[in-house]
Formats: sequence, structure tokens, C-alpha cells
Amino acid sequence: MSAAETLLMSLDTQLTLNVRLQDDACFATFYEGPNAHIVRYLRALVSPNLASFSERQVFLCGAPSTGKSHLLQALCRELTQRGGTSMYLPIRQLLQLDATALEDLDQTDLVCIDDLDRVAGLRDWELGLFNLINNMRINEGVLVLASRRQPKDIAIEIPDLSSRLVWGPIFRLKRLSDDNKIKALQTHATRRGMDLRYEVARYLLNHFPRNLNELVGVLDRLDRASLANHRRLTIPFVKLTLQR
Repeated sequence: MSAAETLLMSLDTQLTLNVRLQDDACFATFYEGPNAHIVRYLRALVSPNLASFSERQVFLCGAPSTGKSHLLQALCRELTQRGGTSMYLPIRQLLQLDATALEDLDQTDLVCIDDLDRVAGLRDWELGLFNLINNMRINEGVLVLASRRQPKDIAIEIPDLSSRLVWGPIFRLKRLSDDNKIKALQTHATRRGMDLRYEVARYLLNHFPRNLNELVGVLDRLDRASLANHRRLTIPFVKLTLQR
């Protein structure tokens, strides 16, 4: 099991949390669109040229479904494939434990913290994150933080933590346009060996929630149905499959 799939355990609660990367969370399945410059920067962070970076902390912010979690997991997968150690930590799941879950992570090459805004007002977690940021910097590890809000808009109670959240560059991910979402779906389809024509992708966009994660879930269902029935993805087949 890779470091990115490590079982996290709180000694106090004896509660085990299994954090795994999504199978398709890689850079190849992320449609960059207006966020290409952000992806280039992030990929450089886990490249062999890392030594050229004087700042190894990055803050990602953006509305839901802009790809924050996907990018964090893609970073972990890429670095792990290069032989490094990485950890993806979604705070929304970690809160089942206690803040000791953040201890000793500074020995990891890359730590990616998702849903950071959820620690706001939780003093133990704020302090744990404060210590992690300090220790990652001392050990020259890479730390990528992600939140729906910009650092200045997160109600952090420990002032020294607020100041540390802006130590590195802050990138705001932009939403994809409808045409970009179609291209993103076609990118996912191509990796699965599917031929997703423009008119079929447009039909999905017009008849289902425009959340890209949900659309990819619909695409997965169509992929299974297409393989089982040996059918191409046409609008009539899509209608029939999804009505079931």
C-alpha cells in the first residue's frame, strides 16, 4: 500500500480511517481549461526540478467542483509514482479522529490538506495545522492546502495560523464553461476507450446536474452499459440506459 493510501489511526480513539485516492484522480484526467497555469505550477512542485522552488507551500481555493480534490490526489499519485512519499488528507473525514492525526506528517515529502476551512474554530485542529505548516517548512517538504474560501475569508481563531496560510502562492481555480465541461467528459471517455461524440456529451450536460463529478459518474454508468451491451454511445442508447 502506498503512503497516499495509508491507514490513519488516532491512538486515543482507536478509530481507523482509510483514506484512498480515487482511481481516476490523475493529471491525465484533469481538463485544465482556464486553470492550465495552476496545473503547470503544481506539476513542477513534484518534478525532479523541485530544488529550484524557494517556496514549497501552495494554497488552492475555488468553488465546489472546480477540481481541488482531484488536483491534490493527482499530486500525491504523481509523486508516489516517482518514488516519493505523499499523503492526501481530507479534513471532512479526519474530523472523525482528533488533531493528533496531523502529528509526524512532516516526515512525508508531500502533504495535501483538503477542506482546510473545516478546521476554523476548532482550536486543537488549528494548532495541529499550525505545527504541521511549521514542521513541513523546517523539513523542506511540499505542502498543498485547499479550501472553498481564500485564506482571508476563513474564520481562523489563531492569528499565527492565518499568517502562515498565505506564506506561499494562492491560486483560485475557475469554473469550467459548458464547452470545457464537454471537453473534460470527452477526455474521461477517451481514457476509457469510449467514443463520446459532442452531441451526446451536450445531451448529458443538458439533462443532468452540471457538476462535473456527477457527470463523470453518469459516464461511468454508461461505460459499463456500453460494454455489457456492445453498443456505441448514441443519444437513444443513453436515454434507454439512464431511464433504467
